[in-house]
Amino acid sequence: MNKYSYYTPKALADEIVKLLPRKKYKSVIDICCGTWNLLTAAKMRYPEADFYGVDIDESIKKYAFEGAKFVLDDGRAFSDREMKAGRTYDLILSNPPFGNLDDCEIYWEKEQDVYAYPALKCKRYEAEMMLANLYLTHQKSVVVFILPVTFVTGVTYKKARKQIAQAFAVRDIIELPIDTFKGSKLKTVAIILEKMDRPKKKANYRRATLNDDKWGVDQVRYISQKEIKAGNWGTNEGRKSGIKIKRGTIHSGDMNKGNNAVLHCSSVYENGRWIPSLRFTEKESNITAEYGDILINRIGRGAGYWCINDIPNVAISDCIYVLKDNHQDVIRKLNNNTINGKLNVNMRGVSTRYITQDDIYNIIDS
Repeated sequence: MNKYSYYTPKALADEIVKLLPRKKYKSVIDICCGTWNLLTAAKMRYPEADFYGVDIDESIKKYAFEGAKFVLDDGRAFSDREMKAGRTYDLILSNPPFGNLDDCEIYWEKEQDVYAYPALKCKRYEAEMMLANLYLTHQKSVVVFILPVTFVTGVTYKKARKQIAQAFAVRDIIELPIDTFKGSKLKTVAIILEKMDRPKKKANYRRATLNDDKWGVDQVRYISQKEIKAGNWGTNEGRKSGIKIKRGTIHSGDMNKGNNAVLHCSSVYENGRWIPSLRFTEKESNITAEYGDILINRIGRGAGYWCINDIPNVAISDCIYVLKDNHQDVIRKLNNNTINGKLNVNMRGVSTRYITQDDIYNIIDS
């Protein structure tokens, strides 16, 4: 998993731990502990707790501090045994590997009757590790996750967010800088959850900043628990522009036959301009583009290309965003932030590059 690992900077770990609910934590665990930075930060604030670090890399043991217990194991297998034994923990810390499970056993695919969060069953390391961590909780446990930003903004994870919000209060979402992890440009968030029946009315949305090697965390806004339970954890509500950006719902695997036209992100260029390719599907979609709507390529080599749609009432694939308001100020801002046909934004992602709705909003609301 090393190629998918992104280690939490020590000073950032300290800032995240400062935001934890104030209570007495007797047991603290990280089942993918890496360099122990999250555990070490927790040790500084809760020295009386029992600490456990789990990792598949035996060399990680050298980072353990005195009194902590190191377990050489896959965190998923460890969690499975703990769950069956009924052992839980007060504070669970997690910065799991990010990436596809292309060539590994998918641990959570095995038959079980204990799934409380079925929407997390997918071929992603971070989703499996989230499952493993959530099964270590008891009532009043606190969980910290560091994850790709798509977990809070992406349509794919909306069902998972809604399922988690049934059991956990979302206390904090902290947007991290794109250069948080050395050697990569990856947009991530830290999420603090607390397992409880009656959460506070609002969750904090914060933004972490790094200036001259010093980390800080600023309050940006609040998110109502109504929005949290609806799966709306991202930053799209309350935008100054009021413009709606929607992502298509037709998957590429559904575009092999049928009579319903759908626009896809495959690269088609006319006179130096990106034009979505036209495919066909049997599926119906409630996300369509009208004549004059703005289309933006979301993912892959063409991420960031955009154009104005010239086909009325056509479905779009899940690789495309549609902007329904194409007034001249929006077009001007997109043009002013376009280089060689692409929006001038930092590409996200590890193996597959992509842009988010926030990237587009940041241009329009500037």
